[in-house]
Amino acid sequence: MNTEAVTLDCRGLRCPAPILKLSRASRGDDRPSRLQVLADDGDFPTDLRAWCRSTGARLESLAEKEGFFVADIAFPTAGTAVEAPKAAEAPAPEAAPGVPVHEVDASGMRCPAPILAVAKAAKSASGPSVIRVKATDGDFPTDLEAWCRSTRSQLFSMTQGDGGFVALVGLNGLDELPAALRNGHAAKAPAPAPAAPAPAPAAPAASVGVDLDLRGEAPGMALVKVGQHSMMSSTFTFAAPASAALRKQLDAWAHALGVGLTLREESGVLYGDVGKLDVREVADTTPIAIQQPVSAGVPSAVPRENKATLLVLHNDFEPLMAALMVANASAAQGMDVEIYFSFWGVNVLRGDRPRKVEGTELEKPNLMKRMMKMMMPAGPDRQGMSKMNFGGAGVGMMKHFMKQDNILSMRELMEQAAEMNVKFVVCTMSMGLMGISKSDLMDLPNLEYGGVTAFSSAARVSAVSMVF
Repeated sequence: MNTEAVTLDCRGLRCPAPILKLSRASRGDDRPSRLQVLADDGDFPTDLRAWCRSTGARLESLAEKEGFFVADIAFPTAGTAVEAPKAAEAPAPEAAPGVPVHEVDASGMRCPAPILAVAKAAKSASGPSVIRVKATDGDFPTDLEAWCRSTRSQLFSMTQGDGGFVALVGLNGLDELPAALRNGHAAKAPAPAPAAPAPAPAAPAASVGVDLDLRGEAPGMALVKVGQHSMMSSTFTFAAPASAALRKQLDAWAHALGVGLTLREESGVLYGDVGKLDVREVADTTPIAIQQPVSAGVPSAVPRENKATLLVLHNDFEPLMAALMVANASAAQGMDVEIYFSFWGVNVLRGDRPRKVEGTELEKPNLMKRMMKMMMPAGPDRQGMSKMNFGGAGVGMMKHFMKQDNILSMRELMEQAAEMNVKFVVCTMSMGLMGISKSDLMDLPNLEYGGVTAFSSAARVSAVSMVF
């Protein structure tokens, strides 16, 4: 390694060229121990930090001088490992004399709004506590069960009546529902009394005893509890209310997870035999010893973080809605979420009129770029559909139906995402190509600028990575 400091001039280069030039200069046995990099690309600071995290280089300083950035980078010598910062240990929750109950009324809300309401209540709760939530959305039981599994919350009960669903969820390590709360909940939503059994032919011996008796549960909750039990036992039997819809849902669940499932109906009861999981599921859940030797020098798999990284390339109504729904759902489950907007996707972040951005002057693109910007729809309320748009009539109908069904609009989803601390990262290279300046963008919290290196670095370690 060369111990002399070297200056690398990347001024005039645009993303990803500065990082590529830096990467070439840092390779080989004769690479310098320190590098000073000069660059004037708007994405450079974010991309440089991401590159340093990925390669183990140490960013000593980064400053802006006379319209360009100056960065000082140090490389570890051979055999020196970069010590990762130690995560602070979270204090154990203190036992509270009483368990507070947070009421959440999500009646009338449609997916993903009920789960977002639950996540907000959970975020404000401190110490062991309970959320009692009411909802009418048909997807709510399955969505809540998935949210509880992701956040390690405890789903104590789910009842269904004429007014919809009522669920009790334990937060922050509460694994047992207090007796008083159990009794109170039973009084609010009593389970129907079992009907007297009608005379029926003797059931086969295999169906007399079951491991999981769900005959008093609603079909939606029966499916949830079968899924929960399958995580603890690979083979078991269950009994549930006979329902064509439940049978169809169970078949779909078994097919999706590769679970062996046999169903039969007797005297109004649906009996199921769950078999062993197939090879795909075992591979996902059970560590398998590697029998063959691993070649020396092969790096281990990159550890995944509790993070979702989304890349938005298109500005069609449907992928934008899908991206924002995934972002909100991921943030609601406690994940760190970053959305990278590139090319046409940048248009959804444009405001109605230019605004003053501190530290920058209002940029004036040339005539061709101004014309291009004028032809593109600006903001979340003006994006058209990829199919059946019909000059805006199709998306107008879609928005009308969404309002009727109480589904969050694109603007509301963006506001919810900002409130959930979702990070919005914009590609300045794409902005420059289309004549979009920083002053054209909405004033959003957590708005940053970054390029392809920042996205690939984040996606590399993310548990979830998607492109829209």
